[in-house]
Amino acid sequence: MKLVFGVLFVLSVLPCTAQDWDARWVRDSTDQNFQSIYHQAVKAWYDTLLKEEDKVEILQRAVRYAEQKKLKNDTIRGRLHLLLGIQLTDRDRHQSISHCRNAVEFYSKFYSFDHFRLHSAYFHLAEKLYLTDKIAEAEQYCDSLVAYQLRAEKSYNWPRVLGLLGRIEASKGRSRKSELLFQCAYPYASYDSITLYGFELETLSFTSQAKKLLGKVRRNADLENYFRNGKMVEAFLALHHADSSLQYLDKQSADPRKKSAWERNALWRNYGIAHLQLGNFSKAAVNFQKQDLSVFSRTDSVYFLSDLASALHGQRNYVTALDLDEQAVTYYLNDTVSNILPKIFYTGDAIERLNEYWILDQDLAHLDQALNWANRMDATIKEFRTRNLSVEDRREISRYAKSFYDHAVKTAALAYRFIEDTQYVRVALTYFEANKATALEEEMIVHRSQRDSRELEALVRDLSDGLRETDNRALAQVLSDSLFLILHREQDSVPLFQRHVSTLSGKDLLEDLDTSIIQFVHFHQHIDTTLTMIFHRGNSTHMDQLDKGEWYPLIYQSLTSIHRGQDPLIPERLKVVLSNNIDSNSVVVIFPDGILHRYPIDLLLLQGLELGRDAPILHYGPSLSIYRQQERKRSRSNTVFAFAPEFSESSFKDLAYADEYRRIGLSPLHYNREEVLSIAEALGGVKTLLGPQATKAQFIERASDTGAVWHFATHAFAGVSEAFEPHIALAGRDGNEMLSLAEIRSMSIPAELVVLSTCESGLGAYIEGEGVMSLANGFIQAGAKAVVASLWPVDDRSTAQIMKHFYRHLQDSQRIDVSLQKAKVDYLEATDPMGYPAYYWAGFIAVGDMSPLTFGKANMLLPVVCASFMVLLLVLILYFRKRGASSVASSTP
Repeated sequence: MKLVFGVLFVLSVLPCTAQDWDARWVRDSTDQNFQSIYHQAVKAWYDTLLKEEDKVEILQRAVRYAEQKKLKNDTIRGRLHLLLGIQLTDRDRHQSISHCRNAVEFYSKFYSFDHFRLHSAYFHLAEKLYLTDKIAEAEQYCDSLVAYQLRAEKSYNWPRVLGLLGRIEASKGRSRKSELLFQCAYPYASYDSITLYGFELETLSFTSQAKKLLGKVRRNADLENYFRNGKMVEAFLALHHADSSLQYLDKQSADPRKKSAWERNALWRNYGIAHLQLGNFSKAAVNFQKQDLSVFSRTDSVYFLSDLASALHGQRNYVTALDLDEQAVTYYLNDTVSNILPKIFYTGDAIERLNEYWILDQDLAHLDQALNWANRMDATIKEFRTRNLSVEDRREISRYAKSFYDHAVKTAALAYRFIEDTQYVRVALTYFEANKATALEEEMIVHRSQRDSRELEALVRDLSDGLRETDNRALAQVLSDSLFLILHREQDSVPLFQRHVSTLSGKDLLEDLDTSIIQFVHFHQHIDTTLTMIFHRGNSTHMDQLDKGEWYPLIYQSLTSIHRGQDPLIPERLKVVLSNNIDSNSVVVIFPDGILHRYPIDLLLLQGLELGRDAPILHYGPSLSIYRQQERKRSRSNTVFAFAPEFSESSFKDLAYADEYRRIGLSPLHYNREEVLSIAEALGGVKTLLGPQATKAQFIERASDTGAVWHFATHAFAGVSEAFEPHIALAGRDGNEMLSLAEIRSMSIPAELVVLSTCESGLGAYIEGEGVMSLANGFIQAGAKAVVASLWPVDDRSTAQIMKHFYRHLQDSQRIDVSLQKAKVDYLEATDPMGYPAYYWAGFIAVGDMSPLTFGKANMLLPVVCASFMVLLLVLILYFRKRGASSVASSTP
């Protein structure tokens, strides 16, 4: 008997089948028992064993019945619409949005604006809009949710809306703000088992983010295994570690949890990308085609076309791949709503494939098509950059644009090789500048805009650190609210600004330049280390290209030889190209790129004392656009501030990055004091700051002085990464203080000249799309007209001698680049042969405006002439007075 009752009990609690629901539906609809219909529909929605399609059918029946009968219970109708909208998320997102809108409408009639159910409807509508790329409308609903809950008691909807805002920011590439929003959500995320599933990690845009992601995923104990494996997949794909990503994909695939259509699509797409990276194009195509296109948004469908085009191209199915690329790029070029970053990436890839098609069939139509795409996407990027954008937006666009412009330059170079028409040179120059000049300009604007927000940034950092470290939930919620209020009020990580980004073409860039005397040489190092060069002087314009093997490994070996104090190995092919295209009787402006930021170009043309024999005068520029914008008028009088701090082992005390400095070495400088004193002896108006007087505070106090020349004879360090940025070592209260690149960029330094008589001041971390983040660039961006900097750890003694000669020539009103070149020749003529290796003399370069300066002694001429004139006038007055008195006396009877 007990067995019978047990079986009956088990059968009574088992979930009902679809047939049971159908029978109840017939009975309840006949009796017009809508209350029972509603309860059964809600119960069906929560039933984990019922099939998805059966749930949808049951909810649709309930909604139709309520609409037909025009039931007046708004809360019940609203909830049915909301449940159906949620259920349709991965099946039909447009229908899902429609039902969520109805839910908001019905809930608004019944609930007050502070009720959690209305907030829930707002959240789900915003989320579905986000999933269909309607970002602006999704943000509006999120803002409403925030306004309703900001001052009220927060329900489970609060962490959900913060999480959604974080996902929206991540989709825009604003990884820092996204991370902070998720940090704000964590203290509230335990409500009703709400978890964020690591959504802040869902958007990966570059390698450094992927490295951060790996650590975050491993530390996130709340992340479900399925999502944890998914984030590991994304990180390894971003790092191009396809084998590791496949291991985690297999774990995801084998996970027993029921996967939605969206999750299955993500799984197949990641499998496809992993196989693309491994060169398994057939497997990649098969996996891409397993995706369910019926649940895709319009944007997802276009990304699918681009992915499949990559796989088919690898299989040499060129006709179909080209057709897919044309469909996708047409959408990217006309779409003004969705995220710009994937559009830049995929268009660049399509252009690269068109270049390969041209190599195969020599059909110029492919290159014309590629240049057309490049021109239109370039215009889109420039238009986008004129908007109010965050720091993250600008950096992300620069990184993606680096690859895009790389393909565009190659297209122009291929066209020029096929038809030697100078229009292609000017097109390539336009892309050189679009990539380099705009990125540098934006970096300048971004860092200057941070001047007024440093205190706010420090507050955000302190709140974020406190939130991360505390275990007290109540305190965490207080810190979270404070941090969110800052983010909400400010609306971005730095003050918003508008900036018109130049859209000059290559032709426009050359106008108003005296190219009869000045020759410009542009270098562009491609991602595959091909080197494209553009030369122009007067009406002569030429473009050349070298493959990797013709220059890159040889330059690398040459740099190694220089650093060892040996004679450098000169890449002959590169030397021949430069010698044939650079005029010896001209002033040459060099715009380097890639590894050439580290190499003195004059070594490729001349050796040692040859610098003084009809040699071209070389100096460097950040970009042609910035070169055109620089002010040419110099101050009438320049005061030199010369710094020579002291160093000892105690210099490491309490310094940030102390281990890094100890590894590099803050050794005593035996000649920097002598160097500064020799400058003071040669020039007038020099303020020497020696030993403990050469402080960081002294520089900051006078940095905004106009007409100043700043000379730093000290240690400096090139940043090896964005985390360890370049620094200049100066004196401080206790030991030494560091002046960082970030601090320099945030200041206004209208200097006539900055001389960095230091190690590695022209070097720094190479950031894609931004160039070398060096101290020299930092001073130029802060307003300095010219900088003299070093390309490697220079020798203390030879540097002091070169600088002494340099200032002597500057005092004679020589150009800055001429003075530096003559100083190198003077050093070589005066030194013994042991000092001939390039390591001792070739490391200094001049960047920026090279026009002459005027120093204190020269400015004494006018006061002396004036004083002499006054003395002469006084003597004449006394003479004539005395003569007049004598004549009066002689005439008296």
